Amino acid sequence: EVARVDDLIQLDARLVSVETGQVLVAEYAQVQGYRELRPAIVQISKALEMKYLRRWMGNLAVSVQPVDGEVYLDDQFIGKSSLREPLVIENLLEGTYQLKVLANGYSSYSESVVLAPRMRREIAVALKALPGSLRIQSEPVGAKVRMNNRFLGTTPLTVDTLGEGAYHLVFESAGFQGLERDVAVRSGQQSEVKGVLKVLPGMLTVGSAPEGADVFVDDRRMGTTPLQVENLPPGTHPVRLEKAGFAAVRDAVTVRPGESVAWNAPMKRLTGTLTVVSPTDSVRVVVSDGTGRVVIDRLSPFHRQELEIGTWLVRMSRPEHETVAESLVVAADKDARLEISLSELPARLSVVSRGKAADVWVDGAYAGRSGQNLSVLPKGPHEVRWSTFFDQGSDSLTLKPDERRAIEMAPPPSRIDRLWIPLGLGLSAILLFLAGGR
Repeated sequence: EVARVDDLIQLDARLVSVETGQVLVAEYAQVQGYRELRPAIVQISKALEMKYLRRWMGNLAVSVQPVDGEVYLDDQFIGKSSLREPLVIENLLEGTYQLKVLANGYSSYSESVVLAPRMRREIAVALKALPGSLRIQSEPVGAKVRMNNRFLGTTPLTVDTLGEGAYHLVFESAGFQGLERDVAVRSGQQSEVKGVLKVLPGMLTVGSAPEGADVFVDDRRMGTTPLQVENLPPGTHPVRLEKAGFAAVRDAVTVRPGESVAWNAPMKRLTGTLTVVSPTDSVRVVVSDGTGRVVIDRLSPFHRQELEIGTWLVRMSRPEHETVAESLVVAADKDARLEISLSELPARLSVVSRGKAADVWVDGAYAGRSGQNLSVLPKGPHEVRWSTFFDQGSDSLTLKPDERRAIEMAPPPSRIDRLWIPLGLGLSAILLFLAGGR
């Protein structure tokens, strides 16, 4: 029935039983204007239908565990359900429905559900997890794998039918460090894991003779011998030893994973050579270091005598000649040359008198008073002359190098002889005077 009151349109709808004429359900609505009339009629009709059909409708509540599941009813998606928030499907007509629940990684659940009028049916669905799988790889290939302390095999390998959860893997391979990995496996899915193993380092023990040499590995100084170089990557490494005064030693050493290798090298002293020549043969040459250690003691000449590098003291001597000492630097692979000329040592001459001191001349040069003078003269012949008030004399002699010679003057005249000298001089003067007077 439709009635209009001013601007309002009133709708009064009733569903009447044909058999009994009894009003089964009724619905009332009021709208303003004809535009709202059609939507109102549609809404009233649905409301009447729902009220009438509710007599034959029931409700269905579905809960899903352990994960959220998608609920389908007669292959039509209804919504998601969980244990905490079950899905309630209301106003279902009585009858049989096909219920299906799906969840990723779990087996699907299906059941035929019979629903009676005005009935609330509750269904709890427990989904079973699908097994997962695990693909295991490693670098390098062929590593042994243990899962939860159980040996699985060598990589690459695939493990099927694993339950969802966490697993502990251990990778092992000769020459490589062990590796542990934790991996999660999900139901119905294939997980993958790859273990990259690190190569075990090696160790190098370095020795030298003598010790104390600087050790270089891969051109990097590591310390001094004796030395252990740890954590070296496997492979071939250039090794070098250096020590002051010694030739450097170079080599290549191969280190294997997890192994120790020893390398010892004798070191050769750096040397030069010494050549000594002189105008006079048989000069004794003594070479010593700063501590006085003598390394060469021989007569010259000699050529290219091997000698360690460094600074040396060279002493050269010869009988009747002066001794010469020089500091000499010997460089590696070079010849140090000495050309020496030793001067002869001078002789020493002294004149001794028994009486009063006399004046002495040597080779015409005044040398001083007898008894005090000590003339330094070269080797060879020399003329010595002396004189006093009453007497004079001379002598010839030949001196040798480094000779010590003392000559004695002739004894002075007696006292009588000394008196006759002035008397003779006086008589000579008188005779000359008389002869001149004539």
